[in-house]
Amino acid sequence: MTAAADSVGRSTSGVASETTTQFGARASARRDASGAAITVSPERLTRLQARDAAAQARAEFAATLQALEDKLNVPKQVGIRVTRARSSFRSFADREPVGALAAVVGIAVAAGVGVWFIVRAVMRD
Repeated sequence: MTAAADSVGRSTSGVASETTTQFGARASARRDASGAAITVSPERLTRLQARDAAAQARAEFAATLQALEDKLNVPKQVGIRVTRARSSFRSFADREPVGALAAVVGIAVAAGVGVWFIVRAVMRD
């Protein structure tokens, strides 16, 4: 074949993959040399291919929306984090019961002191 034939995308092996017409539009063949289907340009999709592509795009879009909803749903995220914290604390309490008791007492004292400061500030006003 000539260099001109190669420049429009025709294969010299006799198996056409994808060719370019003289006006720049792409036209695709059925199969390439390995027998795999060649991607067809959007303007050349059959109705079934277009329907499949649309269904796949809808499924990907739905999955993306679901992931965003999971990430941006604050109450759901708080619930997940609380569940993880409880599980983590329970495993810590199983391993270190004295340390867990000390942590609970420390948190209770800190909360009591915080409430005491708030009540004292309100009563002074």
